Amino acid sequence: DTTMDEAVVTIAASDGLKVIITQIDNASEPNNDGRFLVELVDINGDPVVVPADSTPSNLGLLITYDIIIPTDPDTGETLAGFADEEDYVALSGEVRILEGESSGEIVVDIEDDLLVEGDELVQIQLTAVLNFVGQDPITELGDEAICHDTGVAQLTIVDDDVAPTVSGVFVNGTNWTDLFRDRLDGTEDGIGIGYQLSSEATLPWINVDQIIVQYDSAIDLESIDISDFVLTGTPGLNAGFASASIPGITGASAGPNNTVILDLGFYLEASNLNLAVNGTGLTSGGVAGHNSSASFTALPGDSEQTGSIVNGADITEVVSRQNSAIFSGGTFLNYDAFSDVNGDRIINGTDLTAIVDRQGSLVFPSISSFDASSSTLGDSDDDKLDKRTSARRSDVVAIKSLSTAVPVSFSLQSEGSSDSIRDRVFESHSSESSKHDDVKQDLSNDDLLGDLL
Repeated sequence: DTTMDEAVVTIAASDGLKVIITQIDNASEPNNDGRFLVELVDINGDPVVVPADSTPSNLGLLITYDIIIPTDPDTGETLAGFADEEDYVALSGEVRILEGESSGEIVVDIEDDLLVEGDELVQIQLTAVLNFVGQDPITELGDEAICHDTGVAQLTIVDDDVAPTVSGVFVNGTNWTDLFRDRLDGTEDGIGIGYQLSSEATLPWINVDQIIVQYDSAIDLESIDISDFVLTGTPGLNAGFASASIPGITGASAGPNNTVILDLGFYLEASNLNLAVNGTGLTSGGVAGHNSSASFTALPGDSEQTGSIVNGADITEVVSRQNSAIFSGGTFLNYDAFSDVNGDRIINGTDLTAIVDRQGSLVFPSISSFDASSSTLGDSDDDKLDKRTSARRSDVVAIKSLSTAVPVSFSLQSEGSSDSIRDRVFESHSSESSKHDDVKQDLSNDDLLGDLL
């Protein structure tokens, strides 16, 4: 009978002596060797010294053993959970008990590696008791019969290799201010990474040009390869019903705080996206990581966080937060990071212009999945996520109707001006059409919006 941490062998009843094997120490990486004890005992299990002049040339006993390595019968590969010759220095298969002594040791000298294998077992079974000189089997020692135990002893090699794991995926705009980044990641150190993807929020910012992957340990610089990161997805529609595009990854480099910074070929557009990471190509201390992925939605201008379409509600949202801002140590008025769509820490006419220019852009319904942790935005920002998951569900219905009623190849020339297209988007969304008219009326006296609308 055996367990992970100790060896137990059964000693059959005998009138003589027996050679047994037990585990003394488990092994552990990087350099703690394991040990087995091979011992001569009597019927009661008590140690017995090999008598002087009891073996040829007084050289003692030679005990042979086999290393038991279970393998897959189809592939011949070592089964998971068991060590093989790659995990320790080759064992001789022999151990000696000298005259005047009662035992010898088998030392398992481990080979440290950078593979994440988990703990593994080394199993040994005695095969014969021989005289050391002629290597002939011995059946008697002095006046006593002698035999060897046939049980299996085992020890554990404890693996110290831990694969680097993705702890978060962020987006960043190289034009964002440091205070804005601090607001997004919940710090005030001026070196914020960016916005950490969550399972609910869409990305409303108009100038996202980096994706940042953070690990729980430092990544080996030489292992960073742009080919290990792939961004794919389903494009939505930009304003004017032009099909959105998905940027390629143009660069990959090491960043602060155990991050890899991915540069994008152009700003994210309205799309459902998926970042796939080939973790086996990235290493930390030489140890390969795991594959991972994160799915998310970009919808520039979606300040209201509907997660579906940019419309009049987004304009209303930004107008309600006009002139709010971030300053060192806090915020002014009712600032909200989702409404600061250009990331300059102030919600003003520039943000309004950007949203109006993107009226009617949309993404199609998609289910997002994440390896990353949740975001660290403030209370007002979190309220937006609640709106997205409850009060704004009607936007999904509108997208479904738009996706069937309006082909992706929609032509501006055949359908009229961008204003008429924008109106068509609002009108197709029945629950928003009256609000759109109200917004236009409410904003007609605003100098900036009067020109834009």
